[in-house]
Amino acid sequence: MADAGVERETVRAPRRGWCGRSERGERGGGSSRQYSRQRITRVNLRDFIFYMEQERETSRSLLLYRALLK
Repeated sequence: MADAGVERETVRAPRRGWCGRSERGERGGGSSRQYSRQRITRVNLRDFIFYMEQERETSRSLLLYRALLK
């Protein structure tokens, strides 16, 4: 009788994989949309300042002058 109760609980509960997904492929929160992760690119400050000096929109910007003070 106790085995039937345990079996019933395992049937009712969704199985989870190693990354928190159920068998249907949903995330733990239940949303079916997938968000793309932004790629982070690290740049050297000196290279970024050079780029800002060459661009017309940023060549006279406050951001460029603050970057030059660092």
